[in-house]
Amino acid sequence: FEIAVQNLARQLLQDDTIPAFQILLRSNETIHDLRKLNSEHISQLVRVSGIIIAATNLSAKATNIQIMCKTCRKCKMLPVPGGFSGIQLPRACDSDPSGIGPKDCGLDPYVVIHDKCTFVDQQVLKLQESPELLPVGDLPRHITVHVDRYLTNKVIPGRRVTIVGIYDIFQNSSSK
Repeated sequence: FEIAVQNLARQLLQDDTIPAFQILLRSNETIHDLRKLNSEHISQLVRVSGIIIAATNLSAKATNIQIMCKTCRKCKMLPVPGGFSGIQLPRACDSDPSGIGPKDCGLDPYVVIHDKCTFVDQQVLKLQESPELLPVGDLPRHITVHVDRYLTNKVIPGRRVTIVGIYDIFQNSSSK
């Protein structure tokens, strides 16, 4: 959505210096119960409500990283996908200074040039289902919510919220 809005603004205004947009969605859709979210909802827009039980401090997430080959000094910019995923640096340099073929710079030649990277604020929230929706005798369930840019530092633990977002799965590095 955000890339499409930015491209449309560039076309309409005929200006390449349009800043990045952040789309905020509002919905009157039915609120999904956290217990009923399943594989059918993955990569779908959902609306959930509950209580924020934890919020991390703000951290920086790269949106674009600049890398440089340690041997030939060739630089390139790599976009970082959104959400919880990271980025894998290329294992080999693809520079071609002579025009004959790629230079042999060895394995894993790239380093990140931090001052040339672009970052946004991000925060991770933990959303727990509301106590009034909890079946008798059951423990409350929770999901992790990833927010960035304008949506960071908007809620504190204990606040009741309704969230519209894309339900997704990710591999937690600390769990098997």
